[in-house]
Amino acid sequence: MFKDFRTMLDAQEALNNKYVPNWREAVVVEQQLSAALTELAEWFESAPRSGSVTTNGTSGWKWWKRNLEDDHQNKRIEIIDVWHFMMSVWLYLGSKDNIQEFVEKYSYYNISKDYSNLKKIHLYQSKFTMYSLENNLEKSVFTGMTLLKCLMDETDMTWDSLENGYFVKNQLNHTRVENGYQEGKYTKHDENGHEDNRKLNV
Repeated sequence: MFKDFRTMLDAQEALNNKYVPNWREAVVVEQQLSAALTELAEWFESAPRSGSVTTNGTSGWKWWKRNLEDDHQNKRIEIIDVWHFMMSVWLYLGSKDNIQEFVEKYSYYNISKDYSNLKKIHLYQSKFTMYSLENNLEKSVFTGMTLLKCLMDETDMTWDSLENGYFVKNQLNHTRVENGYQEGKYTKHDENGHEDNRKLNV
C-alpha cells in the first residue's frame, strides 16, 4: 500500500515537535481530531460535485446550487492535510510499531452498493472520531483508512500519490514554520493572490 509508511510517521512526529516541542504533553486528541475534521470540511468545500449522489438532476452534495465544478487540485491537498492530522491522532494514541502493524493489517473492503460514497464518508468519519475518542487505536486506524479510501475514490488519488503528496506538503509545512508561520510573519499568498499550496505538484 505504502512504500515507506514508517518514514511518514517519523516525518509527522518531527513536524509536530517543530510546531510544539513535546507536543503530546501540550496537545490533546480532541484538538487533533478537530484539525482533521476541519480539513475534511475543506475537502467538501472543494468538492461540491463529489459524493456519488444524484437527486432531482443535481449531482453532489450542494443540492441547493447547480453547475458547480470540483477544485480537483485542492481536493488532493485537503486529503493530504487530513492525512497529516489523522497520523497525528494515531501518534497520540499509540506507538509507531502498533500504528504500522494496524495499517499493514488494513485491507479496504467494499460496503454494500446501497451505500453512496457520500454516505460512507459520513459513516466512517463518525466511526473514526468515535474510536479515536475511545482511545481504540486499531479501530481508529481501520475506519480512518477507509475514510481516506472513500475520499481518494472521489478524487482520483492512489495510495502512492497520497504518500508522494504527503512529503511535498510536509516540506512546505516545515518551510512555513521556519519562516514565521506561527508568529503570523509568513505570507501564504503571492502578489497574484495565489496560495503556496497551489504551487505544489500533488
